[in-house]
Amino acid sequence: MPNNDNNVEKTEILYGMENITNKVLQPMLTLHKTIDACYNSVELSFVVSTEPFMNAARDFVHRNGKIRVLTEITNDNIAACKEMMKIADVRHLEGIVSTFGVSEKDYFGHVALEPSGQHSHAIYSNVRKYVESQQLLFDTLWKNAIPAKQRIREIEQGAKREVTEIIRDPYEIQKTIYELIKSAKKEILLIFSTANAFHRQIKAAGALLQLLKETAASHRIKVRILVPMEQQTINEMVDQLKGHGIDVRDNKKPLQKTTTLTTTLVVDQAHSLTVELVVDTKEMSEEEAIGMATYSNSESTAMTYISVFETLWMQNEVYYRDRQQYQKAHV
Repeated sequence: MPNNDNNVEKTEILYGMENITNKVLQPMLTLHKTIDACYNSVELSFVVSTEPFMNAARDFVHRNGKIRVLTEITNDNIAACKEMMKIADVRHLEGIVSTFGVSEKDYFGHVALEPSGQHSHAIYSNVRKYVESQQLLFDTLWKNAIPAKQRIREIEQGAKREVTEIIRDPYEIQKTIYELIKSAKKEILLIFSTANAFHRQIKAAGALLQLLKETAASHRIKVRILVPMEQQTINEMVDQLKGHGIDVRDNKKPLQKTTTLTTTLVVDQAHSLTVELVVDTKEMSEEEAIGMATYSNSESTAMTYISVFETLWMQNEVYYRDRQQYQKAHV
């Protein structure tokens, strides 16, 4: 976006739709590299319907300029998004409210559209440090957005979006565990790789024990848990769970013994959450003991953890069957 005042850095407020439009169009006539724009869903439709802007954008691209557009794609603006995709790389990010544009030289910040479809005022700046900070903001948002084609397919075909998310906040991890369990409709699988992990989880959130009981009883959801039964207090809690129809088995040979210790939750064969344990002592709080967690709604990922669970489950069954046979043989 141009600077016509002998490269003097400045920040100014622009008033009136005509002044704003003229200032926005100038960079497309003078720049040669990139223009990045972030629009809310309503603003995008307005921009696409503005012929001077679209003509200038097409000319900019014809001169080998690159345009990236970030917006929230909805049922109402799919047509506008498809039109924009003809000249720009478009991505979707939910919850976009702010509207701004940044180029190699300039920044524009727009206020929300008035009911008439007009802007009352906008902010322009060519202050280098400020432009750089806004470019960094756009790049960060861009990395977290998804391609427009994928989002449009989700809307038009009802396709499920696969998400893998890293959660680092211990309190957010606990919240996610609760939300996943509450969302269950058919089945819950839980693997605790250590008895301490099970004890800490119950201690940190005593309501979890009650939630599992209520889930199994009220909603007729199948709940199965694997946990090393190495402590008397663990056995007592396990007895409570079994009394409410929850199937619990002793995790005699956890597969994670030689790698990172984790607690794994799988819900309805579609959602999985793995929580890393960085410290495994009974006295440590859950917030101190856990590291990051990984959530995914990928069914293939969930099936991988289900395979691990079923392997451990069957190992437990074989162990106790062989043990019973041995005891009978030596009576």
